[in-house]
Amino acid sequence: MKKYILLAFLSSVFTLATPFDDGFKYYKQKNYDKAYEIFYTLASNGDPKSQYNIATLTLQGKGVKADRKKAFTWYKRAANGGHGPSMYSLARMYQQDAVSNPTLMVETKIWYEKAMMQNVRQAYTNLGFLYYTGYGKVIPKNVDTAIELLSKAASMGDSSAMLNLGVLYGWKKDVPSDKLKAHKYLIQAINGGQGMAGIYLDKLCLESPWVCK
Repeated sequence: MKKYILLAFLSSVFTLATPFDDGFKYYKQKNYDKAYEIFYTLASNGDPKSQYNIATLTLQGKGVKADRKKAFTWYKRAANGGHGPSMYSLARMYQQDAVSNPTLMVETKIWYEKAMMQNVRQAYTNLGFLYYTGYGKVIPKNVDTAIELLSKAASMGDSSAMLNLGVLYGWKKDVPSDKLKAHKYLIQAINGGQGMAGIYLDKLCLESPWVCK
């Protein structure tokens, strides 16, 4: 399960435009070179949101040559500055690198937990899924914890968590079967834009027609 946070450019509530607003404007116009230039200046002066945007632009190769290592550095600077989405992005990168270096799963868990403290709902989803599958001694399989984290993410509006809960309650043998909950979460996931949820809902209604009446 892969879940990415899109660029979170926040508009100012003030009447007068700020440099950050200008960067956002140029990004929307797909003038990535100019957006990068503005955000880089702000990021160099310590603004965590701009550091996050520079990291994402660098990762995607927009306005600058794609460079994963540099993106990682900017995400970490923003994360250390208390920026929740950067904490989540950092955890995602650690998790990807843990495929070849399993020791990095320790950092993955740490940064997901920090992102959760900043109410980043995708962090609850990803860590919940890791607790369901289990990852050695770092993240031992714990179905109860997985359900708890996924339920929290779903309550915060994360459609991926809703989809996962629908599948878990509907078919997984290590989760107490609850077709009504499965139906509820699959409907929520569909409303949240998860196309796969429709396939599972059809399967649920075919196997247990009573729950879909």
